[in-house]
Amino acid sequence: MKTIFATYNLFHLILAVCKCYTVERSSERALILIDNGYITNAEDIIGKFKDFIDWCDFKIFNDKKISDEFYSKSDLSKLFNNLSLIKYYERRNQEIKSLDLNDSEIFIFNDSRILSRYLILKKGNVILLEDGMGNYLKYNYKLRDHLKKLFGIYPPMGRNPKIKKIHVQSPENLPDDIKDKGVSLDIGMILTNIPQEIKEKIFNIFIDEKTFTLLKKTDTEKKKILVITQPISEIKLCSEEKKVKLYRDLLTPYLNDENVIFIKPHPYEKTNYSNIFGNSIIVIPSGFPIEIFNYDKNITFNIGLTLYSSSLHNLTFIKEKIFSFDPIKEGINFK
Repeated sequence: MKTIFATYNLFHLILAVCKCYTVERSSERALILIDNGYITNAEDIIGKFKDFIDWCDFKIFNDKKISDEFYSKSDLSKLFNNLSLIKYYERRNQEIKSLDLNDSEIFIFNDSRILSRYLILKKGNVILLEDGMGNYLKYNYKLRDHLKKLFGIYPPMGRNPKIKKIHVQSPENLPDDIKDKGVSLDIGMILTNIPQEIKEKIFNIFIDEKTFTLLKKTDTEKKKILVITQPISEIKLCSEEKKVKLYRDLLTPYLNDENVIFIKPHPYEKTNYSNIFGNSIIVIPSGFPIEIFNYDKNITFNIGLTLYSSSLHNLTFIKEKIFSFDPIKEGINFK
């Protein structure tokens, strides 16, 4: 049986690479599909991966462009396009036609993307992998949601009946309507259960000497604090002003001479934290998944801060982890 992954950012890509290594592999190499719409240097990264990763193959698409086009249509157009989604997608992605889905197990990270929806319709019985806190949010069903099901459109995060399992770190916290699909996923174990030499090569692809020196150049007598931010204004959960206030409130108790504060922005963010906090913080480049720091034992932090980024759970180099906001307890739902 062939294993196929549909990935949409660098974290997805690295987790897929590591999961391909940890699962029992058949004679067929795993295949990882990559959306270069958000991974702008995907060709360069995959070229380097191919030098030392011999247990999977890679195929690059621009699914973001197709997804953006699809979702920009009127509601009526989207309904009719969805009825012939397989043909719609194959017209815009000719390479997908050559993909053999027979006798395959398919893992996806985001079931709203058109590539994922294509795979769900074409193959069915796919597995959804955790993609952050969104997996755990309840969905507020409205009348239109039930009507959309007639056109094969289902609410996100595993609610399509053709998604057979949802692999997440805390299946017991899944909403009631999808809890029976939950399967435990140990992301930390998957990311670290590869040979040390492979970890070092992956680390060196993403962390250049300048960034590594930046991480090491700190006063050892001070506490090192890592702040993991999120694109909450970019995805319209709040205004940019509200977002800045949230992070000011989060950081204010730590802005003193006893601490050295590093901020790791999310790759989707546009916020310039250097302009906001000046020399009181050090901004780490955003273009790599923070989980890469797990691969170097010389990198350690005393405290990790975030609003509610689930990536903090995956980090083994942080002694104390602080989540300032729990969207599940606060009753935050999908609209």
